Amino acid sequence: MHPESRQTIIAYEEVVARMQTHVTSSHEQKAGVMAIANLAESMPLGGQDYRVPTAACDAVVTAMKAHADDIGVQREGACAVAILAINKDNCVKLGAAGAIDAVVAAMQAYASDVNMQQRGAWAVSNLAANNEENRAKLGAAGASDAVVAAMQAHISDVNVQQNGARAVANLAISEENSAKLGTAGACNAVVAAMTTYAFDANVQHYGSWAIIALAKNAENCAKLGAAGACTAVVAAMQAYASDVDVQQNGAWAVANLAKNADNSAKLGTAGACDAHYGAWALINLAENADNSSKLGAAGACDAVVTAMKAHASDVNVQHYAIGAVVNLAENAENSAMLGAAGACDAVVTAMKMHATDGDLQHYCAYAVAELANNAENSAMLGAAGACSAVVAAMKAHAFNIDVQHYCSWAIAGLAQNADNRIALLAAGALPAVVVAMRTHSHWLAGANAIVQLLTTVACFGAEGSFRILMMCSLARRHMKPAAPHRGGGGGGGATASGGSNIWHHWQEQLEALECVVCVLCKDNFRNHVLLPCAHCVLCAECAQQRQGEWSPAG
Repeated sequence: MHPESRQTIIAYEEVVARMQTHVTSSHEQKAGVMAIANLAESMPLGGQDYRVPTAACDAVVTAMKAHADDIGVQREGACAVAILAINKDNCVKLGAAGAIDAVVAAMQAYASDVNMQQRGAWAVSNLAANNEENRAKLGAAGASDAVVAAMQAHISDVNVQQNGARAVANLAISEENSAKLGTAGACNAVVAAMTTYAFDANVQHYGSWAIIALAKNAENCAKLGAAGACTAVVAAMQAYASDVDVQQNGAWAVANLAKNADNSAKLGTAGACDAHYGAWALINLAENADNSSKLGAAGACDAVVTAMKAHASDVNVQHYAIGAVVNLAENAENSAMLGAAGACDAVVTAMKMHATDGDLQHYCAYAVAELANNAENSAMLGAAGACSAVVAAMKAHAFNIDVQHYCSWAIAGLAQNADNRIALLAAGALPAVVVAMRTHSHWLAGANAIVQLLTTVACFGAEGSFRILMMCSLARRHMKPAAPHRGGGGGGGATASGGSNIWHHWQEQLEALECVVCVLCKDNFRNHVLLPCAHCVLCAECAQQRQGEWSPAG
């Protein structure tokens, strides 16, 4: 053990021994609690690196419970809990010792004392930060109501607002606490804090963080919108453009708020489309048609593609950016702008660099399907290697239904371009689609892909033609006309009402091929006639091999 660590432990032991000797003295208890806090705070990183003896955690809680009527002990006790709880092990010890009930009781007993509320909210925030069990205990103890009450009662104190917003953010990680916070008025309290302290970066940072967590609850999301959260978050992002924390949390908050249709419209009006181009935010903002247009006009297409190129190795950036591309590309003008910005290359690059990530592959395929609706984009996708990338994804993730579904739609979209059809067939798109249809039946996506691919079967000449026919026939036995996959489809895919048209078109293509392929080898086209019946059913190779084996029917 390092000598300094040993000395610190001895110091803790001495403090705890003195507190245990003078249990009834509020003065000694206050001094002891302060000493424990100072020892912890003097450690590197404010106590994150070193654990505090269990006895020290117990001593702090014991002091708070024994001297509940002494505001000095309560203030210093809450402060000590906040500092100690920075360390995860200490956080567990404090939860087990009863610190949660002690802190919440202190906040409730001294609701008018601003110093107590500052420290109490700080303690609640740290206790809830890294411990699921503590979050549940805090919720049961009434921490949600206590924190919101503190924010409402002390709107004039910036520290209460900072610590309160952070406490709300950490408590709201729990769905149950999030609902309680909403009922207690946390949505209005957080927005009021952000509006009142627009000049304080910490309030904006923690306020946006709280909105992120609260907005995951549908009712809270609506309440936040009504309270003015959309305007508050956008204003924060505009005011602190160089602050990474505000920008990251703001983008995430916008994304969660935008899941509510009314909020999405409000965000567009508030300037969220211009304020920041966080890919996660754009995913949900772009679901609103008006916002999608605004985002395009604001330069979102270029921004998303730039983010993808700059962070090509970051799978999270790629995930969120691809989601934004999908929603933006539903707008025809945005799709063209995305193509011009280099989205086709960026999406294909993402597929190739993160080939093992099934979730990303299916989103990339969805993006390919959407982008391919634009003829120029389709050509650029082909040139970028989208055909082989999509087929590779299908082969690598054969049992992932989402990958198979969206890749089939992507193939259908890409195959509308003649060069892409050739590239797809050469890459093995047809057998990949057939395998997908056999594994995951009732897919219009697969049927649509095959209809497009079959228009280029002639490119293969006689060689291998029946191999294609055989695979299609196998797929036909495993598929029925059905509605599209519930996840939606891209690439101009068929709707349920158009399913029968695709089905009949496919049947016609197969029947046409069946009439021209050799009935024996099933590889080459028929080009030899049998006499005297005059049936043209054999290719030259089979006719030569079987010459003399045929006899006219009687």
